[in-house]
Amino acid sequence: MPPLSLYKFPVDGYRRPDQRYIFFSQEPPPYIGEEVTKFNHIFNWTMSYAAHSDIRYHYGEVIPLPSAPTTHSSRTAYIKSTRHGENFAEGKTKMVAWFVSHCYTQSRREKYVSILRQYIPVDIYGGCYSHHCPMNESAFLSTDPCYDMLDSNYKFYLAFENSFCVDYVTEKFFDILQRRIIPVVMGGANYSAIAPPHSYIDALLYSPRQLADYLKLLASNDKLYNEYFWWKPHFKVVRRYPRLASNALCSLCEKLHLNKTQSVYHDLATGWSHKTQCKSPRFKGVRIFFGIF
Repeated sequence: MPPLSLYKFPVDGYRRPDQRYIFFSQEPPPYIGEEVTKFNHIFNWTMSYAAHSDIRYHYGEVIPLPSAPTTHSSRTAYIKSTRHGENFAEGKTKMVAWFVSHCYTQSRREKYVSILRQYIPVDIYGGCYSHHCPMNESAFLSTDPCYDMLDSNYKFYLAFENSFCVDYVTEKFFDILQRRIIPVVMGGANYSAIAPPHSYIDALLYSPRQLADYLKLLASNDKLYNEYFWWKPHFKVVRRYPRLASNALCSLCEKLHLNKTQSVYHDLATGWSHKTQCKSPRFKGVRIFFGIF
């Protein structure tokens, strides 16, 4: 996403009174910058992954089907059940994979992974590392054959976000969730409000060594591993393309036709400052030196 520039905005005298300016971003606040305050008094609406946006354009969602359990006891019964009859661990010979394009991030996820690799094998794919898998260059995403390779070979995938910000969960989580591999998440969103319980592993609850021990336990026990897929018959994963993108654009079109109010964001930083929307990385058992990249 190119940076915003005040010089590319029409001066006030050339802006039609019925024209709407929309602040659109799929990047978290640390990648937008504190200069967002320069754009106060300009934008009428916001459109992004964040729940507080005027038009929601998020990366994915999980929709409960009619058979989805609604109580803790019924969910527990499903988790302990093997009624789906599938062994999601069958044929998998590798432990952990990670697709990553940014080498150094605000979340310091790379620091956590470097320590994790001391205790468990992690195959890292991307420009900064030794393993490679073809990408869709236009969308800057891994291709389906890459995800098929994960399904066949790996038991776990690191869905680690580049920033720990409210509501920021990208396609790396939803793409894996719909497949036959357990996502290990790291981010600032409330994952329990996004995905079914016991469908993912939250790395922030473990030190790297503790996480490695837990993954090795699951990898050695097919029954425990398969419990993480209990939810598959009862929920549907929807990714951003094409449904959520269409929904967002339709919502925008409807709003343009029906909403004639003259609202303007006079303090855009309220919802887009990393100071209020994001948190610094804190890992169990890991020291982070913030001045070193």
